[in-house]
Parts: sequence; structure tokens; C-alpha cells
Amino acid sequence: MIFRHRLLAMVSRLMVCLVLCLGGSHVIAQGVSSPGSGHSATRGAEPVEDANLAAMASEFGSIKAAAYLSDVVAVAVGLVVFVYRRRLLMTYSRTSGAVVSALLAPIVFAVLTALLTSAEGAACASASLGFGTNATDYDDICRVAREGAANAFWVASAFRALFIPDGSGYVMPIGAGVLKALSYFAVPFVATMGFVVLHPLAKKLFVRT
Repeated sequence: MIFRHRLLAMVSRLMVCLVLCLGGSHVIAQGVSSPGSGHSATRGAEPVEDANLAAMASEFGSIKAAAYLSDVVAVAVGLVVFVYRRRLLMTYSRTSGAVVSALLAPIVFAVLTALLTSAEGAACASASLGFGTNATDYDDICRVAREGAANAFWVASAFRALFIPDGSGYVMPIGAGVLKALSYFAVPFVATMGFVVLHPLAKKLFVRT
């Protein structure tokens, strides 16, 4: 019982720290993207726009970190479930831990993404971007930012290498829906693989045979 409470307390503290840290970075990003109240609407428009784009790029960097942190939390909780069931000699301990990890990872990722995403970030994540001669600075920055966030586990790079031709001289953006599907495939998959790799170690350390 003492062991179980310690593990649950550790996981709870980890989740609180993740939410506070990522929430703080979101507030900072919003502060950077908001123009100062002392400036007029017509003066300094370009620096304000550049600041907004920089804040948006930073926001997607935080979302990429959220993918990693979601898997850490999901694997940790899955291991707790596995150890708890194993110590009580319950059946399907390994399967239960793997399922918990796979289901919890996208849920935590969705919650953190919602906390981190501003209106500008949400617009970029769903935007249909131009490319080639039709691309604007916004299109290029948005493409790099959102593909970087989806590339936490290299799935965006793999998709581009396999399915997007590279002979036109222009970088064609990956569709917004495809990037979201890749992210929500990679996050639970990696969490499940992390549990599969780590559960023998958890069994050796915490389960008495």
C-alpha cells in the first residue's frame, strides 16, 4: 500500500508540474504576441507581425514538447497499473498497462495542446497553405512550425519522404488533417512501445517473485 501511494503521488506531482510549466509557456507566448497598449495601430505594424509569427513558432515548439511529455506521463501511469495488478496477482497485468498507456497518451496530448494553442496557432494548424510562387512569409513560417510539431517522432519527415515528390523546386506543405492524424498515431504508438520496453524493468524492480 505504501508503495502504491508513493507511485501515485509521484505521477500526480509530475502531471501538475507539466501542466503548470506548459501553461506558463503558453501565457508567455500570448504576452509576446500581444502588442503593447502604448503603440498606435498604424506605427510598428511589421515588428508586431514578426512578434506574432515568432510567438506562433514558439507555440508549436511547446506542442512538440507536449507530445514527448504526454508519452512520459502515459508510460508512467501504465507502469503503475501494471505493477499494481502484478503485485496483486491479477490477470492481464501487462495488457492492462499497455492499454492504459495507449489510451492515456492521446488524451493527455489533446489536453496539453488545447492549453497551449492560441487562436493564431489554431488557425495555422487548420490553414490551407500556399506554396511555390503563391507562398507568403506566413505560409512558410506556419508550414515549418506545424510540421515541426508533428515531427516529434519523425513521422512528418517519413511521410514527406514517402509520399510528397521533391522535384518541383518548391516545398509542398503537408495537409493540416494529415499532420493531425500523424500526431495522434505517433503519440499512442510510441507510448505503447515505451511501456513494452520498460515493463520488464518495472517488474524486476517493484514486483516480488
